[in-house]
Amino acid sequence: MAIPFVVLEIDFLDAKDFNGAFVVIFYKRTGGVTGGVSELFKIIKENPGLRANILAEKINRPPGTIEKWLRKLKKEREIDYKGSSKTGGYFIS
Repeated sequence: MAIPFVVLEIDFLDAKDFNGAFVVIFYKRTGGVTGGVSELFKIIKENPGLRANILAEKINRPPGTIEKWLRKLKKEREIDYKGSSKTGGYFIS
């Protein structure tokens, strides 16, 4: 029987011995919310007019995360949404 597994992008790992059981712990470093928002801002600056779904594809994040970051940038008046709800996009303020 095949054992399913998931391949993760990892930055480093740690191996520990707990009472004879070998455990491997994987760590992935992320930029956190601030890093992600900065990355999103950079993408909008380089590609003005993109919609949320395209931004999500470009930086490989879930659409819900992108929309949360977009709200944060709009609240801070860093970006604006211009155009209609169907054809508009995000631009640097």
